[in-house]
Amino acid sequence: MATITPDDLAIGVALQWPVYDRQGKLLLGRGMVINGPAQLEALRERGVYASAKDSEKAESLAQAEVLPVFEAAQALQRDMQKAHWMLLNGAVQSLVCLQGLADAVELLMRRDADAMLAALQLDVDVDNHAARQLHAGALCVLGARVLRLDEAESRSLLLAGLTHDLVLGAQVAELNRQSGGMTAEQRAIVQSHTRDAHRLLTDAGAADPLWLNAVLLHHERLDGSGYPMGLVGDAIPPLTRMLAIVDIYTAMVRPRAYRGAIHARTALRTIFLERGSTVDESLAQAFIKEIGIFPPGTLVRLNNGEVGVVRRRSENAAHPAVGRLLMPNGSVATVPILRDTSQHEYAITETVDQRQHAPLLVRAARVFW
Repeated sequence: MATITPDDLAIGVALQWPVYDRQGKLLLGRGMVINGPAQLEALRERGVYASAKDSEKAESLAQAEVLPVFEAAQALQRDMQKAHWMLLNGAVQSLVCLQGLADAVELLMRRDADAMLAALQLDVDVDNHAARQLHAGALCVLGARVLRLDEAESRSLLLAGLTHDLVLGAQVAELNRQSGGMTAEQRAIVQSHTRDAHRLLTDAGAADPLWLNAVLLHHERLDGSGYPMGLVGDAIPPLTRMLAIVDIYTAMVRPRAYRGAIHARTALRTIFLERGSTVDESLAQAFIKEIGIFPPGTLVRLNNGEVGVVRRRSENAAHPAVGRLLMPNGSVATVPILRDTSQHEYAITETVDQRQHAPLLVRAARVFW
């Protein structure tokens, strides 16, 4: 049991976890509210505790419930780092922490999937491995819709997205800053990372075969060119095929020290061209339709010369709603307006390099999310 400090309790605020007395008797359930000073003082005198399991899960979920979605998505990156650290170091509550993080991702995607995706798409930190893993998790929620998975299968795919590159975090800074080929040592680490992640998750107590197999096999390719087993065609499970597409996409749209992020449209085009050879054709097409040709968070230039950020997907993958950021003359737009890009005047003409407009990213978050 973990002791709850006085600062963790407040009148009129819903509890983020169940609380117990010293003997383990339940005093108040999660979501209940302390009604007044007398009840608060009585609880403090008795001594109140939360199970470590509940408090670990509640930390991520509390942020997802209270904060605006865009802000919560950024805050969850710290929880992603914590969950990976716990798994890498064999911490007892590592899976509980990870499950709490998955709960939070599911909640944020239900609240506003576009804001969640935008927060992660707009992250331009070269070394932010946690952001990429969270981005993968969020996209796996969309991927589960594409596959029409049930609740349990959807959870398996989400957990795989959050952990598929678990062991590569320490290598990210080094790999992202070199423009040449990998050394033999680096290549060995990359080639073994799926097996190593599978082992760490198993050691931590993970027993879901869908989750574990997706992590192990997400670098397999339909033509047999992948690793670690060189599987071909139907030998690669559907969840793994979807995770492979998500992995390719998130790897491309993350910036490197020697290059900017590859535009989402270019990354999606690459996936489209690979359909049927290395990635599943029907899943690739459905994924692109679901995320949109211009995913939320993409900076774009419009036909009238304005620069804006994709705020929301639409039924037509090529015509999202775009929030205006810059006027045609390059000045900052002081009045936030959403543009309908299905109209000729506001049609998207090109994507814009985020690095050229870094100050706009802060404004975009403040104005449109």
